[in-house]
Amino acid sequence: MPRIVKQYLKYFLIIGLVLGATFLFIWWGRYTVTSEKKYASFSGVSYGYQIEQYYFWNTTRITIWNRRGLSYQLDAVYEFGKLTVDKVVEEKWLKDDLAIYLNLEIKYHDSVVSVHPAKFIYDFHRGELHTSSEFTLWRIWNEKDKPDGWMAEREFDAVLKSLSR
Repeated sequence: MPRIVKQYLKYFLIIGLVLGATFLFIWWGRYTVTSEKKYASFSGVSYGYQIEQYYFWNTTRITIWNRRGLSYQLDAVYEFGKLTVDKVVEEKWLKDDLAIYLNLEIKYHDSVVSVHPAKFIYDFHRGELHTSSEFTLWRIWNEKDKPDGWMAEREFDAVLKSLSR
């Protein structure tokens, strides 16, 4: 038995490496749907966003980030299970590139697959996130109030209008 192991050890190692790499790719493999980066040369600050989807999971990952040199870094990472981006309808920078507006069509993967609009505004200057969607996303579902306390479409449009000036 030891002779066989010695003879085929390199093949066992190669197979193990290939299986390990395949597992890692399946578990963590993702691609970028959309992303953008801004850089303020005077202050040395870079900031932006990235929307990624996993190759083998129905999950979307949104990262909003802010970096100042090598000493300061902030990454806000949100993962949405059973949700993927079906289409990027619109993305634009607002308020002299200090806020981003994303209008997405989000696909919900459940017993019935459905596509719904989801809009996001992230204000890098104030650190505020605004959402407009039928999905819970960052909000808490309260059975008593249901979505009554959520940001209404008119409120979202007012924020969008104020940042578009």
